[in-house]
Amino acid sequence: MGNEQINISYLEMIADGDLEFIIHMLDLIYVSLPKDVNDILNFEIQKDYNQVGSTAHRLNNSVLMLSETEVSELVIKIEFIGKSGEGIEQLNSLVQNLSKESEIILSKIENTKRVLVSKAG
Repeated sequence: MGNEQINISYLEMIADGDLEFIIHMLDLIYVSLPKDVNDILNFEIQKDYNQVGSTAHRLNNSVLMLSETEVSELVIKIEFIGKSGEGIEQLNSLVQNLSKESEIILSKIENTKRVLVSKAG
């Protein structure tokens, strides 16, 4: 993990360079990401696969904003399995992997925010 940061190029584009906006968006994702992942974990345990799919769909928007394409592909697989029921035996493993990946993303967000806050002064 170290000092890896998020690729904020998409956020910079929609923020038109407004650092405060970018920091605010990172704060929102920092709060929503673990909640959504936890919801997916719980829905998977409860075998509420439709909710797994719906929550994964919502989560993917945040992941894409952070240019985390590999994690996005993982989330899309989880969404597909949740909504279709196909490959359900893989779901637990994918959800556990998502949980690990989300921790890495949270660390990257922290590192990125630290740099942005120092720039914003």
